[in-house]
Amino acid sequence: MNPNQSSDKMPELLSAKDMSEHLGVSLCTCYKLLKQDDFPTTRIGKRKVVTRERLTEWLENNTTGGKNNG
Repeated sequence: MNPNQSSDKMPELLSAKDMSEHLGVSLCTCYKLLKQDDFPTTRIGKRKVVTRERLTEWLENNTTGGKNNG
């Protein structure tokens, strides 16, 4: 996440656009994340979102310390 922005300032439900702004990654990357089977999305109608809490958990569980998973 942006070091100048704490997670409590993020909205409770994040869209791809919100994730892009808060994480500092491209919108395309966020759409790819939302499509991943292991990413904790919630569907609201046709929209996929992620809760702030689940995103934080996912980031903590998928942080590799700079090493690739592969």
